[in-house]
Amino acid sequence: MGRASLLFAILLASAAPALAADGPNQLDKPAVATPSLAGLRDAQELRLLALEHEDPYMMLAAVQLMAIYGDGAGDGPAPIDTAVAELTELAADQPALIERGLDLAAMRARGRTVGAGMARGVVPAEDEVAFFSAETEFVERQAAELVLRGSGRTDLDLFVFDELGNEICRSEGVTANEYCAWTPRWTGAFRIVIKNLGQAESGFELLTN
Repeated sequence: MGRASLLFAILLASAAPALAADGPNQLDKPAVATPSLAGLRDAQELRLLALEHEDPYMMLAAVQLMAIYGDGAGDGPAPIDTAVAELTELAADQPALIERGLDLAAMRARGRTVGAGMARGVVPAEDEVAFFSAETEFVERQAAELVLRGSGRTDLDLFVFDELGNEICRSEGVTANEYCAWTPRWTGAFRIVIKNLGQAESGFELLTN
């Protein structure tokens, strides 16, 4: 290989990361599938039932669901950590159950680089709110999921854009509940937009895996 050809090869190799960023940050097909966030509510309901009946086995099942589906953590302790703490109290004389709960918590599902989460807020009437920060960074080749749950009767829609401005996902149903899923080509931040099409403000919860 001549010197000029070698130099060109080096330059091409050094440009590879930049070239990879061309086009939308989305794979055509999910590379690593993760279960839907639809089971998160079941996990929380099972956790409350376990507390009501003081049943450590039921609590362990709730921990397992949270580990699979993500735990919807917001501010403060993650729900799965809270459930493990409650399991520790319910199974004080059963160390094997406690150890299993700790193992499950360590293998919780993750789409965002910081793990599962939940944001709450209010969208003004005929307006929108947007999220774009390190909190909205998702891992390459790992399925990313968003679940939007509105608390009002207005129509909310959900949109996702990559850092280059490419539209990655849109969910425009006729209710306040929407869902988006995609698989990033590279680890990066995404702009998440919630639009309120109604004439009244609406509260919302946005869950991520």
